[in-house]
Amino acid sequence: MQYDDLVKNLVKLRGNGNKARLNRAFVDAYKKKNWTFPEGQTLLVAGTNGKGTVSFLVHKILQSHGLKVGLFTSPHLLDFRERIQINSKPISRSEFMRVYDELKIRDELRDLSFYEVLLSMALEYFKSRCDFIVLEVGLGGREDPSNLVPHRWSVITSISYDHIRLLGPELEDIARHKFGILSKKGICLTGISDSNLLELLANHGKEVQCQIEVIDQPHWTLSNEFPPQIEVEIASKNIRSPMFGRHAAHNIAIAVEQSRRILGDQFIWPSCIEAVAQAQWDGRMHFINEHLLISGDHNEEGWLALVENLQLLSNYDSFSFFVALGKEKSFPKFFEIVRELNIVELFVYDQSFNAKPIAEYPRVSAGLKVRSLTHLSGIKQQIDSKPHRRHLNVVTGSLYFVGEVIGALRTNLI
Repeated sequence: MQYDDLVKNLVKLRGNGNKARLNRAFVDAYKKKNWTFPEGQTLLVAGTNGKGTVSFLVHKILQSHGLKVGLFTSPHLLDFRERIQINSKPISRSEFMRVYDELKIRDELRDLSFYEVLLSMALEYFKSRCDFIVLEVGLGGREDPSNLVPHRWSVITSISYDHIRLLGPELEDIARHKFGILSKKGICLTGISDSNLLELLANHGKEVQCQIEVIDQPHWTLSNEFPPQIEVEIASKNIRSPMFGRHAAHNIAIAVEQSRRILGDQFIWPSCIEAVAQAQWDGRMHFINEHLLISGDHNEEGWLALVENLQLLSNYDSFSFFVALGKEKSFPKFFEIVRELNIVELFVYDQSFNAKPIAEYPRVSAGLKVRSLTHLSGIKQQIDSKPHRRHLNVVTGSLYFVGEVIGALRTNLI
């Protein structure tokens, strides 16, 4: 089997299985393969938003201190192999195929979901190769397959409404799922600010004897340069980052503080500062050029953050939006949030994975015509037709959509 054929087979698994429930087949495979790592050398990161960013940054900071760090995240933007990295280098095609074949021969992948197959491959690949591993939780936490891996360290970035059908209708239900990653006698850092959720987290921490540490929103400032940069103050140190906005500043603070605790006396501020300054997490408030921004915000909390960030940009006074929402997402809620901006055009796209069909979008919202985007090259056509220097084109709504746009840009299809 060639690599491209393997990818096609994996794509067929997308959407199978209920990731909010632990699959017995994965538990059996986990026990057979003995995918165990020293709990002090493993970090699990959960949350509604920001978990990928925190995972990415912690891995970068630890790498800057000389550790060999495995990183497992989802989804990918361009290539499945992005999900499985060691020291910022995705698993090679040959290793990807070797690990898959090695597991498949023993039949451990037969009844696993798409996510479970890739997590299995990551754990197999990281085994005996890494000094530390960072695992981004797939969905929820308590019954996520990643939670089987022994871990002392855990992070819960934020809690908001998302995946309600699987995690529960109330915010507290969602929180209980995510709080399930706390380990006995472990340490959990969180960016949660809601007092009710913090009380719930504190109570759960007491039950499992896990220490809870709240990382407050740090002071930060925005530069006037392009692309915009932020300077975040952490422990009296100023850290610059190409990431952008209040939420990015908070995620940076969580990642830095988590890294400080993992490394202890081995932590070096200059190495940390340089690592954060060079870390650009593609597809998240990512300026391609002065007239094109891509950001895979895919839920209410993310859309609010996107609007807040765009309102900080004094260089722009009008926007065109290119949007692909997931099937379960509410366009009325999305539009209610983004209509605070001066949007002059809104295009919707339904060819991405799990995208809402065009027919489910309204033709007009609050006087603004909602137009269909039939192919990605249409983005370039619209950008070229709006050369106004104070106009910004925004691609958002789904990381899958954002990944396709990045791929099209890199192959000159846009």
